[in-house]
Amino acid sequence: MNEMKEFMLAVKHSLEVLDAKFTGMDAKLTVIQEDVAVLKADVAVLKDDVEVLKADVAVLKSDVAVLKSDVAVLKSDVSELKSGQGRHDRILETLALHSLEQETIIRELKRIK
Repeated sequence: MNEMKEFMLAVKHSLEVLDAKFTGMDAKLTVIQEDVAVLKADVAVLKDDVEVLKADVAVLKSDVAVLKSDVAVLKSDVSELKSGQGRHDRILETLALHSLEQETIIRELKRIK
């Protein structure tokens, strides 16, 4: 009977040790589940952030396209202005020559009188 009692005590002790181990594992599992929940929330936030970034990139691409178009228009305008400036320069040269010629004629007429 003593042997049976000792055996029962040993079994009881083994069960207590196993129970303590399971309790520890339950606590660890709870912590892991909480960590997983936090990670899932972080992933959800990151997904939202990625969507916002994608929308921002789409807007930026659109803006860049508009800017490229504006730059092309500005280049064309500058080219036209340069061309017009060249014409104006030639006209001024011609007018200056005409003015010099007229001044020369006026001086000659004054000298003749």
